[in-house]
Amino acid sequence: MATRLPDDSGVYRDRGAQGADPRGPGCSRGRGLAKRVFLKWGQGFGLVEHVLGKDSILNQSNSIFGCIFYTIQLLLGCLQGRWASILLVLSSLVSLAGSVYLAWILFFVLYDFCIVCITTYAINVGLMMLSFREVQRPQGKVKGH
Repeated sequence: MATRLPDDSGVYRDRGAQGADPRGPGCSRGRGLAKRVFLKWGQGFGLVEHVLGKDSILNQSNSIFGCIFYTIQLLLGCLQGRWASILLVLSSLVSLAGSVYLAWILFFVLYDFCIVCITTYAINVGLMMLSFREVQRPQGKVKGH
């Protein structure tokens, strides 16, 4: 549940962009970023539109990608097996790369601070650490009854 909160607020933020502050609750107040600048990187990570076009099915809100990612993490976390652990590590590394990219945009391009964004980055780091810990565990057979 804790991993869903940042993305739920992202959905709020995206809906709020139609009339209210597009950054939503917890993002830097008083900075006054233009909606179009903030939303440039809030959809498709600011990359999909340039590669696949504005009308691409993959040009979705970043929060949609986050919800999909956390759902996959949850499902893989419920599975046992070496392959599930490896997929958890790989997906965590991808999310970490995305977090570094978005943090770079947030701090060095937008010169902004967003507590919801930073919380999401911290959750992704935590998931990666848990995934690495899980993949390093011995995968021996469980002794029978």
